[in-house]
Amino acid sequence: LPTAPMTKLCLIGEPSLVSSSGNYWVWSCTEGTLTANCRLLNASAPACGRTNGTTISSKPTSALCSSGTTTVVNQSSGLWSWSCVSGSESVSCYARKCNCAICGTAAGVPSSSAPSSNLCAGGSPTAVTALSDGRWTWVCILDTTLAGAAHHDEHRCFAPIE
Repeated sequence: LPTAPMTKLCLIGEPSLVSSSGNYWVWSCTEGTLTANCRLLNASAPACGRTNGTTISSKPTSALCSSGTTTVVNQSSGLWSWSCVSGSESVSCYARKCNCAICGTAAGVPSSSAPSSNLCAGGSPTAVTALSDGRWTWVCILDTTLAGAAHHDEHRCFAPIE
């Protein structure tokens, strides 16, 4: 809700003034000596999107904020970080940066012919082969040097055969 609720705040009693507290609108309803504290999620409050808390190999560009406006995505200390902003409120969000082999968007997508694009989001793909269980498979491989030591990472990917 971009503005505070104004009507139907209390089934019984008189409502207090509505104020904002964090991600909620808060007020109380009073009837005689009884008081009930009430709250309602402020849907306009900023919130991190699905990318928050994930591990990814490249700079995130989608699903950054489920509400609010996304700031610039920065990289430091193995993290991608950004904020979601709405009015004067903001929340910090992050995704871990991975120098690792990761399946691309072709993984999990049914295909009648061997997938040939978007096989790996991190690393390079091996040849795609058909398995006897009705799935395509390939391996994403990434060889890097971390802190002066060679690092080899592999991740097996699958997609259903249509």
